[in-house]
Amino acid sequence: MTTNFPGTVFGTYPRPSGWLYFFDLVFGLALVALTEEIVFRRCVEHVLRMWLSGRILLVMVSSLLFGGYHWWSGLGNVTTAALLGAGFTLMLQRSVALWPVVLAHYLIDLVEFA
Repeated sequence: MTTNFPGTVFGTYPRPSGWLYFFDLVFGLALVALTEEIVFRRCVEHVLRMWLSGRILLVMVSSLLFGGYHWWSGLGNVTTAALLGAGFTLMLQRSVALWPVVLAHYLIDLVEFA
């Protein structure tokens, strides 16, 4: 999606090679998925509940924050991340467990970076 907005990209993900590439795909992406979901689903949701009463508003704000976190990778990725963030937040609200959301995030990243 970043190819549609090339002027908005400020950086790229590093591409390791050899065994480091496999290690990054397995462990690096898992760590990214876990930490981002803890921060943007659990922590942000916990903090936002103090100020936001509506479920839909909570989903919108947390997903916009998640999209904004990816600002450096271009407008296309910000939009994609915000939409995925909304889906992840709804998924968490429905399942109440964080691990399915982390797994979904990991699998999406794996497809994107493999």
